Amino acid sequence: MVSNRNKLLIRLGDRKKRQNAAIELLLIDFCAPDDPILSIDFLPDGEEQISIKIKNSSATEDRKINIEKLVTCAQNEDSLVSFALGNLLSFNETYKSSKETIANTNAYDSIKILCEDSVTTPISEKVSERLEAGVSVRLIGESASGKTVSTAQVVCRLKQLGWTFSWVDLSEPGQSMYSLILSLIRNQRQSAGKHVVVVDDSQANPTGLKNIGRTIDELNKYIETELLLVVIGWESAIDNIKQYFPYTSQINCYGDLAIPSLVDEIFDSEIPAKDLEIIRESCGGDLFIARLLAEYKLENKCFPSQKQIATLAYRKGTNGHELDDKAIELLYVLSSLSQFEIDTYKDYAITYDNTSFTYLLKIKCIRLNNNYLSVGHRTLAKLLILYLQDVKKNIIYRLPKSTQIAVKYLKTASPSQIVATLERLDVAGLAYSKTDQHGATFLARAWESLTILVNYVSRETATDPTWRNNTGSAVFAAIALISIGNQEYINILKHLYNKWNIDGVNDLPTPNDPIPTEHFDFLEIKKTMEKEESNIGKTFKNEDKAENIDFSRMHYTWVLGLLLGVAGYKPSNNMEVEEKLLNLAKRAQNSDGSFYPARVPWVTARVLIGLASVGESIRSSNVVKNACEWLCRSYPTGPYKFGTWEPGTGAWNTILETTAMCVNALIRCGVPSTAFHVKAGISYLKGKKSVWAMQGKEIDGAFAVETILAVEGRWRNVDTELNMLLSWIQHRGAWEGNVVEFSNESHDQSCKISQISSSLIRIVWDTVKRELPLLLEGLSVSKYSMLTDDIDESIKDVYGQLIEQTEELKRKIDGEIRDRITIREQDGMSMPEIHKNQKKWEERKRKLRDIENLMHNLSDQRDFISKENMTEVTLEINTLGKQCFQNTWKKIKLN
Repeated sequence: MVSNRNKLLIRLGDRKKRQNAAIELLLIDFCAPDDPILSIDFLPDGEEQISIKIKNSSATEDRKINIEKLVTCAQNEDSLVSFALGNLLSFNETYKSSKETIANTNAYDSIKILCEDSVTTPISEKVSERLEAGVSVRLIGESASGKTVSTAQVVCRLKQLGWTFSWVDLSEPGQSMYSLILSLIRNQRQSAGKHVVVVDDSQANPTGLKNIGRTIDELNKYIETELLLVVIGWESAIDNIKQYFPYTSQINCYGDLAIPSLVDEIFDSEIPAKDLEIIRESCGGDLFIARLLAEYKLENKCFPSQKQIATLAYRKGTNGHELDDKAIELLYVLSSLSQFEIDTYKDYAITYDNTSFTYLLKIKCIRLNNNYLSVGHRTLAKLLILYLQDVKKNIIYRLPKSTQIAVKYLKTASPSQIVATLERLDVAGLAYSKTDQHGATFLARAWESLTILVNYVSRETATDPTWRNNTGSAVFAAIALISIGNQEYINILKHLYNKWNIDGVNDLPTPNDPIPTEHFDFLEIKKTMEKEESNIGKTFKNEDKAENIDFSRMHYTWVLGLLLGVAGYKPSNNMEVEEKLLNLAKRAQNSDGSFYPARVPWVTARVLIGLASVGESIRSSNVVKNACEWLCRSYPTGPYKFGTWEPGTGAWNTILETTAMCVNALIRCGVPSTAFHVKAGISYLKGKKSVWAMQGKEIDGAFAVETILAVEGRWRNVDTELNMLLSWIQHRGAWEGNVVEFSNESHDQSCKISQISSSLIRIVWDTVKRELPLLLEGLSVSKYSMLTDDIDESIKDVYGQLIEQTEELKRKIDGEIRDRITIREQDGMSMPEIHKNQKKWEERKRKLRDIENLMHNLSDQRDFISKENMTEVTLEINTLGKQCFQNTWKKIKLN
């Protein structure tokens, strides 16, 4: 809280306040004044500099800091890091002679606990060999594959050789580059040995990972100790790790390969190959479950059922202690959150029941890291839930389902916490699952696409926050980043507010030099408007002709809508900006309700979308009300024509794009979805569904999907088209070279890539938030849940067939729809017969969705499935399969 206050004072305070805030920020974030190893005194020398006295048990050193330079660096966090490293990390020779062992005892104790009862793995030997050879490592593998334990074994071994270490777990809130810097301040002046930096759970915080990469580069300039890294992460994090730590050597960690050593250690001998194979197949590479299976087999001479392994996990998790009803309830709630690695505040548990929280902490049933807690690894959490739902259901019956508890908690969380939670989970595993009974796999794939897009947008922003001085691209990128809590947007806003003057001297925003590069778009628009005027039957009022239109005014009016839009997405501390923009909107509106020029309704739509973003509506604003009425006015007094809105810009825009944009503006501003003009526009958009994902129509398709979802909220109705758009925009080719192409060279909209990306990111983000219960349910299934003697074997076999055949139908139907869209696109004609067949396959897709819902109902009651339960869904699948595959369909039979 103090740091946040200081950052605000640096930006908004007077000169003296800024200086004091910068000094405090430096001391709090980098100097650790309360740390017993390193203490800091500072004495103001005046307004130009301060003296800093750095002390530890063996030496004291004076430093002088330039205040103005400190203030400048504090305004940019990356610069502040460099400033702190350069001024505070490199001490004098007195420090170098100190042999005092400086260690973070608590951190080392935690690492030793990880190694208890662990089996030395071939992976730990590989990591150790490379580190001792001076090579940094990236250790890649699935959850519970032994990555962290193997690295802990290496750290414990190297520490005995005189090495020091820093361990940053990016899944823990508060762990970041600051943690790393303070750790290095503690450790850098030990022996001449090397220092290992371990970055664990790198997939959990891509932004933190990037900052640590930058910090490591800076550290190497200022310290003499050799730094080596072990960066641990899932396969989904490989690209980020390679980008920020290109010098690391990859080692793949497969839990399956460590199982023989683990099992032999438990049995103190080799076990029969058949038993080893059963453990391997049952645990799915999860070493936690493999250990439980092996220990149960050793003690009972047989393998456990799902219920029995859950019981064993409960005994281990509670360390054999008895729990009262309240403690059981709290354990269930915390396990429900831990299964998704959700950062759970300590106060959440204390508020629920302080006595139970204290007891669970005392018996080491839950772990506390700073102000956050968990029950341990999420596999343990899932098994605890299974046990409590079965054995203690008379106590927890009044509590919601575990996924509902998690969803309720996340719905009160910030976007960044939801993103962090999903980044920590095995979404990639679900995305490539062969089963998708009710859409969770599609959502997981969409989430994967979103993360790729966000990385692209974030990378481009970091490289050039002005987006080649292109206002549209910069605004759309900022809106996308703001919506998911990515902090890269800050520099874009700085650029936009420096670029555009909105002080009210003029009736519209006006740019400072150099002129924005989207200026070329409007020169190209003039050409396409002139060409449109030559079309037979096209007539325009004199003031609407291209030669008489003020294209600078048109440009600046469009920018007004964009600036309103981004101000609405980031409302905090922006009230003054919003007021200025609202005043400009009032002054810029034409007497008939339109925004200039009336010939081009998408300019009015863009301003309306911006006004809606800052909270204006037809009920609260006459500006909005009059503009919406004008949009709905029929031609020739208005732009509306039989369910559509023509662009007025010739071939530069399409009727589909403009109609989607105008309908989008109307519903955002509070026009009911049942209103005639909205219904007519939606009908037109649906009628053009086959061209949404066509090459060259991507902006049209993204707007159409966004508008349809805003009205109907049913993503399953547009999943094929959405998937095709995501596939196109996330393709690396679209992001190579200049992402922003000048329109006088490309003859296309210069903000195309950013605009489509922004729309798709927000579509997927909104869908994922709305469908969190479905996505989390798909992620909550235990790897051990399908290997159980609680379901009749014949039922289990048929259930597996149902899942497999449903997925086969989905692939077939989606492929047939895509083929027909491609044929019509390549031919460029309406082709009524192809269109008719496409409609037939789309109807079959609707039937498949009904089947998926039935499958979803079955999955909810898996332990109670009977043959009678499956008769209906089996019949439905066989009927649809016969329609799709005819004589080649392999009929599913109930035994």
